[in-house]
Amino acid sequence: MENYTSIILVLCATIINSTIFGYVASNTKNNKINTSYLIFLTFIILYTIFDCIIIQIFESIEIKNIIVRIQALFWMPLSILFLNFVYLFLKKQKDTLYYYFIISTTASTMFAVFSNRIILGYKDFNVGTMAKTGPEFLIITFLFILPAAIYSLYLIGRAGNILLKDKPYEIYQDPYFLKQLRILFWGSTSCFIIAVSTNIFFDQVLGYAGEIHLASLTLSIQSIFLLPALLKYNFLNQPMEKIGDELYLHSSDAVFITNNDGIIINLNRAARKLFDLKGQVVNLHMKKLFDSGENLLFIKNNMDVKTKTGYHVTIAQNPITRGNLSLGNIFVIRDVSTHKEIEEKLLKSEKAHKHLIESTSDVIYNVDLDGNFTFVNNVFEKMSGYISDEVIGTNSNKMVREDYKQNVIDTFLSLIPKKDGSLYNSLQMEVPVMTKGGDRLWMELGVNTIVKDNRIAGFSVISRNITDRKDAEKKLLQTTNLLKTAQDVGQMGSFKYNIQNDIVVWSDKLYEIYGLERDQFTLTNENFLNKVMHPDFKENTLELVETALHNKEKSLDYFHKILKTGGTEKWMHSIAKIDYDERGEPIQISGTSQDITELYSTRLRLEESERRLQKAQEMAQLGNWEYDHKSETLNLSPIACDIFEVNINSPINRNTFWESIHPDDDDEMRRAWEGAKKLKKTLNKNVRIKIKGGNIKHIHIQAEFGADIKGDLDKTFGTVMDMTELYFTRNLLEESERRLQKAQEMARLGNWEENHKTGEVYWSSELRKMFGLNKTAKISSNLFWEYLHPDDLDWMKNHWFDAENIMAPYNGLFRIKLKNGAIKHLSEQAEFIQDSDGKLHKTIGTVIDITEIRQYQEELRSLSSHIQNVQEEERGHIAREIHDELGQNLTSINMDIDYLKSKGGENTDSDILNRLNSLSKLVDHTIKTTRRISQELRPSVLDDLGLKSAIEWQVSQYKKRSESIYKLNMIGNDENISTEQSTAIFRITQESLTNIARHAEATKIEVRLSIEKLFIKLEIKDDGIGISENNTDNNNASFGVFGMKERASILGGKLEIVSTPKEGTAIIVELPLQAKIKA
Repeated sequence: MENYTSIILVLCATIINSTIFGYVASNTKNNKINTSYLIFLTFIILYTIFDCIIIQIFESIEIKNIIVRIQALFWMPLSILFLNFVYLFLKKQKDTLYYYFIISTTASTMFAVFSNRIILGYKDFNVGTMAKTGPEFLIITFLFILPAAIYSLYLIGRAGNILLKDKPYEIYQDPYFLKQLRILFWGSTSCFIIAVSTNIFFDQVLGYAGEIHLASLTLSIQSIFLLPALLKYNFLNQPMEKIGDELYLHSSDAVFITNNDGIIINLNRAARKLFDLKGQVVNLHMKKLFDSGENLLFIKNNMDVKTKTGYHVTIAQNPITRGNLSLGNIFVIRDVSTHKEIEEKLLKSEKAHKHLIESTSDVIYNVDLDGNFTFVNNVFEKMSGYISDEVIGTNSNKMVREDYKQNVIDTFLSLIPKKDGSLYNSLQMEVPVMTKGGDRLWMELGVNTIVKDNRIAGFSVISRNITDRKDAEKKLLQTTNLLKTAQDVGQMGSFKYNIQNDIVVWSDKLYEIYGLERDQFTLTNENFLNKVMHPDFKENTLELVETALHNKEKSLDYFHKILKTGGTEKWMHSIAKIDYDERGEPIQISGTSQDITELYSTRLRLEESERRLQKAQEMAQLGNWEYDHKSETLNLSPIACDIFEVNINSPINRNTFWESIHPDDDDEMRRAWEGAKKLKKTLNKNVRIKIKGGNIKHIHIQAEFGADIKGDLDKTFGTVMDMTELYFTRNLLEESERRLQKAQEMARLGNWEENHKTGEVYWSSELRKMFGLNKTAKISSNLFWEYLHPDDLDWMKNHWFDAENIMAPYNGLFRIKLKNGAIKHLSEQAEFIQDSDGKLHKTIGTVIDITEIRQYQEELRSLSSHIQNVQEEERGHIAREIHDELGQNLTSINMDIDYLKSKGGENTDSDILNRLNSLSKLVDHTIKTTRRISQELRPSVLDDLGLKSAIEWQVSQYKKRSESIYKLNMIGNDENISTEQSTAIFRITQESLTNIARHAEATKIEVRLSIEKLFIKLEIKDDGIGISENNTDNNNASFGVFGMKERASILGGKLEIVSTPKEGTAIIVELPLQAKIKA
């Protein structure tokens, strides 16, 4: 029965708290005050559930001991949860005391739950439950838990004018709200007193626990008190009317309600504070509150006026009506004193800022985010030539050089932060601009963002004219580049030598000239003299420097040679200055060294060239002359004297020169002379002169008119050339050209031209004849390719376009096929002409019909082949005759000699016997010689066993005669090789080995024969002294080489000789296996 009583009481408490919870929760929409109170109720409800119901379920003491600790987690924080609600409800700013209670109570709760010093276990009552507590329980309760609850009650009582009525809170003057506070105060206070008395004071202090523990029920007393506040006074759920009243009471603006006469009926707290009104406000007219004393019923809304209390305010007035009846007016008055003060300061700041902007020497302007001008100062107007009205609202980029416009836009926009970046950004840049008058300037811009209402509204630019600086930088860069170029072109490097510290410094160019790497050469004066300076110049250079130092000379100028790695020599010209200290001691030698190797060689070549020029002038009868206008003297070279036939020791003067001009040419010559002199142009004139004896000469005069620094005519100089012989040969030349033109027609020489820009194609009449075209036939750029022989088309195009791609002259032989089927052989030469941009402009060329020449060549090849075949047949016939006839006869003679020797016996005369022995040896030698000659004329092995055996035999013969090492390598089957091919390969091998044995001085010879499906390849290599370039390239230089090439050519093959002096020679022959002899 007792347990049932506990459960019923707890259920009643739970129902009460849950009802309050449900009502508040249903009206809670993003309301922090209601949410905080719901959390407070949640902990109370959970505590009541744990207090009895859950504990009664379990009978195990161990489980109940654990649950009673968990239960403490819900009742111990109740004081700080209620404190949090009170702070939010009263709109009180959370302060240090608030956080002290939160932290101390939370720490106490954790200490109580997780230690064995506060909560010792479970304690059962007849009605209700409670935890057994330790001695520290009262300390924690009175120091941390109860003070938070008491402070919360204090705040509610203070706000509701219940406590300390002599100092009421002026914030809470709303009677409606005050009633809510009072209900909350008395309900919470009653709950607090009962809970503390029954649960702590009687039990823990007085030691009287009794048989009933109703802690959870006492926590429901507050909820019972709040029911009327919720239902009657809309606690935690104020209606709109009350919200309006609260806004009126708590508005930061002063609000007055007056009757139609302007007498104040009501006012809020802000109005009292602004106008310093205290106590009852009776029969006070609104106009008494202001300096002007105006009737505010007639003022304009948002009018700026000043109160008697010294504030600047704006007034908004609205009538209060009910239907058509006017009840009065409501005035909303806002204090703008601070804004007024800021505006005045801002106005002063703007005036100072404007004065600073207008007085500065820098260009200052502002632009918006679109780049449009919003402000420019007077310096901008002077610099740009634009007045303010011309540019405001226009885009600032119109003054920027075209190629910089996008860069300026991108740079300005880069100042705008993408995400969470600083609004105050700045940068500097250099921009080329153009003024209204067309002047081009360089400006240095300092750009800063303009921030308004916490966003970037535009850019402020401070600009400075840096045109002079940019020009100076450009000139400096040009000078630096010019100096570097001068050093590169002049092959000149610089050096410094600190005599006292023995430190040498070289420029990069000097390292390059000397062929040394900076990080691989240890630079000292000693290393330079020993490793760089040419040994022949070392002593002279040292002596020269020592003499200069001894004589206190300030400069050095000397020539010397250096020796680079690898043995390359260079001539150097060094110029240096010597610095001395105040005591006259040398401290440093610095200067330049120039590579004059090429210059030195050029000087030698120039001296030789001058000698040749003088010789050429003598041969060409070209003289030079000079006339000094101031002294009126005419100087002639020896050749010029010879042309005018005067003595070099008594040359002609100006008058004598003009007197020598042929009368028929005098006027024209004088006009040309005066015209060129006036315009200071070069004179080129052919003229006749009369010389002694009445003879006439044709001369060419070239003159240049030189002026002094004042522009006055100073000297005239030029050349004179005897053209007499040339003049008389001109007619012969013209006649020769006519004959040449006729000869070209006879030689079937045609020319053509194609303009690649206009598409025009020109063929001469002779070229048209070659292609079988008449004079009216239309010529296109593709016509040539249409006539080209199909077998020649691919390689012709490849060679043609290869030449065109590199703009190289083209030379080619090809065949064309006419419409009637006839084949012609042509030879063409062409050149590709480019325009000023390097693009193909024109192609010109000549074509020669070489059909007959090719026929003659083919006939000659056929005849040559026939002669070689006849020679081989005759060689074979002679070889057989020698072998069959002469060889047998010699064998018979030898047999007869042996017979005579055997018949004579021992009685044969010794002289006769000796003669027979000698004759027998001679016959044996003759037989061997006969066999050798027979083999050389036509080795039988070639006819009997084939090419491979013949070459093997040939190589073996040379092995017997030489100490050289021979290597033979042959692959492939020689059964299908024709007699002509076998003979050609064998003869080329024979000739090559003979030449090696006679001339090469080789120690190693390699012969390789490769017989493939489509061709035969022969390679013969040696390591001898090689063949000179002339003997390999010139077919007529060696009859043997010419013969070998001719043999290969007749069979449709080719022979190539590759030779390097002192390294050896390689002869490479390739023949098509199925080649036919050209007939």
